[in-house]
This record gives sequence, C-alpha cells and structure tokens, in this order.
Amino acid sequence: MRKFKAESQKLLDMMIHSIYTNKDVFLRELISNASDALDKRYILDLEEKPSDFDRSSYKIELIPNEEDRTLTVRDYGIGMTEEEMDKNLGTIAHSGTQEFKQAESKGDVASIIGQFGVGFYASFMVAEKVEVVSKSLKDGSSHRWVSEGADGYKIEDADREEVGTDVILHLRKDKEDEDYSRYLSEYTLRSLVEKYSNYIRYSIEMEVSRQKRVPLREDATEEEKKAWEDNPEYEETRETLTLNSKTPIWNQPKKDLKDEDYINFYQQEGLGFGKPLRWIHLVADGTLSYRAILYIPSQVPWDFYTREFKKGLSLYSAGVKIMDHADSLLPDYLSFVQGVVSSEDFKLNLSRETLQEDRQMMAMARRIEKRVLDELKKMMEEDEEAYKTFFGLFGTTLKAGIYQSYGAKKDDLAPLLLFDTSLGQGRSLDQIIGEEGEEDEAEEKEKAKILYATGESLEGIRQLPTVQALMEKEEEVVFLTDTIDEFTIKAMVDYKGHAFQSVLSDDFALEGEEKEDLSPEAEELFSAMKELLDGEVVDVKASQGLTRDAAILTAQGDISIEMEKTLAGQPGDMPKVQAQKVLQVNPDHPVVKKLLAFRDQGKEEDFQAYTQLLYDQARIIAGLGVEDPVTFTRRIQELM
Repeated sequence: MRKFKAESQKLLDMMIHSIYTNKDVFLRELISNASDALDKRYILDLEEKPSDFDRSSYKIELIPNEEDRTLTVRDYGIGMTEEEMDKNLGTIAHSGTQEFKQAESKGDVASIIGQFGVGFYASFMVAEKVEVVSKSLKDGSSHRWVSEGADGYKIEDADREEVGTDVILHLRKDKEDEDYSRYLSEYTLRSLVEKYSNYIRYSIEMEVSRQKRVPLREDATEEEKKAWEDNPEYEETRETLTLNSKTPIWNQPKKDLKDEDYINFYQQEGLGFGKPLRWIHLVADGTLSYRAILYIPSQVPWDFYTREFKKGLSLYSAGVKIMDHADSLLPDYLSFVQGVVSSEDFKLNLSRETLQEDRQMMAMARRIEKRVLDELKKMMEEDEEAYKTFFGLFGTTLKAGIYQSYGAKKDDLAPLLLFDTSLGQGRSLDQIIGEEGEEDEAEEKEKAKILYATGESLEGIRQLPTVQALMEKEEEVVFLTDTIDEFTIKAMVDYKGHAFQSVLSDDFALEGEEKEDLSPEAEELFSAMKELLDGEVVDVKASQGLTRDAAILTAQGDISIEMEKTLAGQPGDMPKVQAQKVLQVNPDHPVVKKLLAFRDQGKEEDFQAYTQLLYDQARIIAGLGVEDPVTFTRRIQELM
C-alpha cells in the first residue's frame, strides 16, 4: 500500500466533503479528464501520423453496471504509465495536464480543460472504491491504480488491450438521504451529461435500452396483420447513443446562424419559454477572450420577484458547464437577462464551482452590461411596441438600478425609463422634456421642471385637485404609481438639467398663481386650525390653486405622503416615518366661510368638528385614510 504524497486524511476528507457542494459534478470532472486525455493523444498523433488521423474516432464511453454497482468512464486517450499514475493520482492536485501544456507548443493545447488531480478525487464523493486501469501510448504498458480513500493506494500490473483509461467507480451503498444508485440510471447519466458536458468536443456514448416493435412476418395473413396493428409486440434491444451535442452555438459564425437557431437554443437550454424579445451574440478577442449568447426574455420567470430566483449567466469553459448562475457577470438591474458565456480564460476556484473575480472578469462584466444596455436602446428606437412590452415586464428593475446606486446609474438607465403622463402612455423622459430637433421647444423648456404626481392608481392621480388644474392648463404631469417610482426620482434629482418637482409638495405653486393677502380673520382661522391639528400637520395655509375642493394635504421636506405610505408597509420593526404634512385650504370655499362663521359666533365645538372633518377628507384624498373612522362617520351623519 502506497501513501498519498504530502497529503493527510484531513486534506482528502476536505476534497471529498467540503470543496464540492454538489455530488453530481463528479461525472463532469471525470468526463473533462477523459477529454483532456483525448486531446493529448490528438496532439501527439498529429506529429506522427497526420495523413490518416481521424479525430472523430476518439470517444468517451459511460458504462453503468447495476449488478456490480459500478460506473465506468472510459476513454481512448493518451493513457498513463506507472510513473504517471503514481505522480498524477498519488499527489492530490498535481496537474499532469499543466506539465503537458508546458511541454507542447501547438495552439490546440491551450484549450485542454484542466488537471487530472483535484477533479478526479470528486469520485470519492459517490464511490467507496475507485479503480483506474490505463494503457499508455508512450510505452504500451498497462497498470491498475486502486484506492479506497485516505489510507492510500496501490498500483499493479494490468491487462488492457487498447490505449486509454478506464475509471471504475464502486458506488457507495444507498442511505436514507443519499441515493447513489441513481448514478447507474440511464436517465440520470443522460441528464448529467446534457447539463454539464453537452459541448465536450468528443462523442460521449452509452449503451441504452430501447423498446423496438417486433416486425411482422412477410407471409402473415390479413387477420394476423390486423391483430398486429391493434396489438403490436415489442422487444427490448440495446443500442449505442451519443449523449452530447458537441458543437456549441456560441462557437458557430453568426452568418451561419438563423433566428430559429437562437430561439431553439433558448428553449432547449431552459433559459425561457416562447420566443425571446431580443438576443445578442457577443464575440470578444483580446486579453480576455470569450463568447456569449444573451437573451432578453418575453416573459417574467415565475420566481423572478421571489428570494428563490437566481440571476446570472451559465458559464462554460472548454465545453464544460462550470456554473449555472454566474451572478457576478450581471448587475442586479439586469437580472432578467438569460444566456451563456464561454471562455478558456476563466479563473476558477479549486472545485471549478466558483468564479474568481479579477480585473479581467470585471472588464467582461462591464462589456456585457454595456452591450445589453445598447441593445435595449436599440430596441427602444427600432421597435417601440416590443420595448413597451419589455418595460412592462422588467421596467421596475431598471428603476431599482437607479435607486440602489444612489443615482450613479441614472445616465445609463434614465433614458430607458417610460412613464404614463397626462399627455400619453409610455413616454420617455426625452419626450417629456422635448426631443432633440425641437430646438425652439427645447430652449423654451431648458429650465422647465419635470412635474410629477404620486398615487396608487392612474385614475386616482387624475382626480387630485392640483393635477386636474394642471391638466386644464395642458401641462404635462408624470404619473408615478409604482412604489419605487418616487424613490427613483429622488435618487435622480434631475434629468439633463431638468429638476423633478412634485405637484403635491408644499412648495409647488401653479404657474400664474398669485398669492392673495389674507384678511386678519382668515389668518387667525388658519392659526387656530393649525393649533387644533397640532401633531397631525406642521402648517395650515391658503392655496389659491384649489377651485372645487376645500382642502388638500401636501408635504414639506424629502419625505412625501406616498413615501410615508410605502415605508409604513415595509416588514419589520422599523421606526415609523411620517411626512411633514401641510393642510392647504381654499380660502374661497363655502366650507372655509362656514368655519369663519363658527369662530365669529363662538361655536367652538362646531369649529373643531368641521376642522377635523376637513382634515380627514384631505387624508382620504391623499390615500391615507382616517385614523378614527367611527367618529368620522358620525360627523358625516350629523351633517346629513
């Protein structure tokens, strides 16, 4: 029994139980190693017999044996000598491939996947015993390497006819929470190859069961033919099936691909349903070379707005799927983007399950981000209806990108936003401030503010007194109904020099509105109302813009009434945040004249009741509701 070189039982246990988070990847690692071995043989064979060399004759075979509970991964690659077995398999994480790369100079060497070492030891996650039988191309010798774990391994002579390697896994016994027998199932093996190794350049083959209809005798009678049609017989046959596709779409020239190819790949890879809105085929060569197929979906994933949703792109290296969701390649506000990225230059952690971030990876992420944003702008310009469909599905994430970046991303994202306004639906901010080319209008609006109003629904906003007054003047008002809208606007501050102005804030005044001097009686009335509503409002003041309504609530400061409602609905024990409310009163309204009369006549109780009723009505208009609905209802009944 030979001991592992410079490795302890603790290290091997870490390899088996800690480094890999998903047992299924053992097959990915063994297939990757088999592909490496075939690549090495390919490179050496090119030197010796290029005239009759046929790369397609090399393959990888999966051989499950339920009776013996073994799974064999067989290749016809370069094989290993006894010394190479001892060196490559006896030293954990020793890379025979790395040495081969350094020794060879051909271009194909760069695409060899990785190392026969760390990945190989993933086998022990599912196997209690591992055998490696290999015949070397170098000296024609055959040897068997056997290990049952950290105690060590042995190497002995073997008899293998063809050059190549068999890795034979003696699977562990099933447990209550672990079904190792599933790795003998044709369905499981086919699924794992499709998921992780579908684009390995060599054929991955397995003998599978097939139900084949038993052919009818040529001399069968009409009666026998009818009986055979109604109740045909089947027999079980075995046939060899290629499990992988081999040629990934991202390596094919764009000119050779049709729309159907991109759509089929989108559906087959499970990236989405139906037809995507747009796709991007990205090819980058340079310091970091990579290829990507990115999709903008036409439907929202069912779990998109849940914690279970995982953003990110599928990651491939040398045809091997490394990660399902490489989230560092996409910012959160582009989490709806689906697709794949392939590169031979990825720097991965030891288990090849985690991407190591560095300057090159950050540069790739920035490039992908820019290309997606450019595609969205292009869609916005070329296909307005498609873009409106997209924005209806994922516009909230773009708004969140501005808010979560504290406005840092507004230059990239603000031109992509759409809003419903008093002048139309789905209008961009450029349309609201005046599109380029409308020079006179643009100059006139150069310093004009972008007016907005918040509310729970479009119809509710249209009924607001201030909004109605602005609509009568044909002024454009942006309607904000999403809970994140106002937070986004606050983070943006302005758009191309046009500041945002809430028409429901205390400092907003209608254009042309002149402030009239109040009589001493009216000033005293408002002062008394403010004192009565102390704790509810910070001020009571006259509003010349109100015509039909007696009063409305506005807000001072950064917290609006809509933001108060949004924050109040957040889970947790957060401190209650309230807007500084101002009761704006129409001094010419009959209700206000009634209040003045109560003051003159000394009817204090009526004055207090009407003031409270006026305030409650203003709260209802603002969507806040009333704190004491019983008292409010009784006051209405008394009036009736």
